[in-house]
Amino acid sequence: MTAICAPLGAAEVITVTLDKAKVLRLDKPASVIILANPGIADVVLESPRFLFMIGRIPGETSLTILDANRNEILAATLAVVPEDERHITILRNCRGQGGGNCPPEETLNCVAGRCSSVILPGADSKTTGGAGAGAGPN
Repeated sequence: MTAICAPLGAAEVITVTLDKAKVLRLDKPASVIILANPGIADVVLESPRFLFMIGRIPGETSLTILDANRNEILAATLAVVPEDERHITILRNCRGQGGGNCPPEETLNCVAGRCSSVILPGADSKTTGGAGAGAGPN
């Protein structure tokens, strides 16, 4: 994914998928990058006109990029969102099964006819089926 940036309005949103990288190419060379909450995303200036962003946790923060004269090149909201194109979430009624080994909610990543459990940020493995758990019949 590549974006060529001209000055953006204050309402502009750049969306980055959680745990994925997004490339940003700038029209002018950048000198300063200000990321309000670096816990949400990493922004790396590879060269003065080329940077990439990696989503760390879901959320929003502001991103401002300045040139050497401290003129604004870019001001935007950087939104980190979970992958959802290939994900499905299953909600179960576990009361009848004693609740022991029955996760009430599980998110699965499905590719080429096969699904596997996904550990979501902030979730504990009991609610996501655990790492590496397959999507077998429940």
